[in-house]
Amino acid sequence: MQDPGVKIFGNPQGKEFTLGDKELTMTAKEGMLYISMNKDVGVSLKSTSNVNISASGALTLKGATVSLSGTQSLNVKTSSDTIELLEENKIQQ
Repeated sequence: MQDPGVKIFGNPQGKEFTLGDKELTMTAKEGMLYISMNKDVGVSLKSTSNVNISASGALTLKGATVSLSGTQSLNVKTSSDTIELLEENKIQQ
């Protein structure tokens, strides 16, 4: 029996919103692209392809700990400079 406190809205193509007592989940493609907002765990964004975040103004990442990782490299760019972190650090100007 389904929990009456959980509401699910979806379409035949697999797009789905799930509203639960502790969690809101938006699924674009099952197992491949979803956003979860959970009262106990926090926010998760999962994708098997690229994710782009952009802002016309400032974009701020803030937390007690902020971690960024890349399996091939990590790049930080401004309009004139780039910092590329590989096995050996390189600074490009």
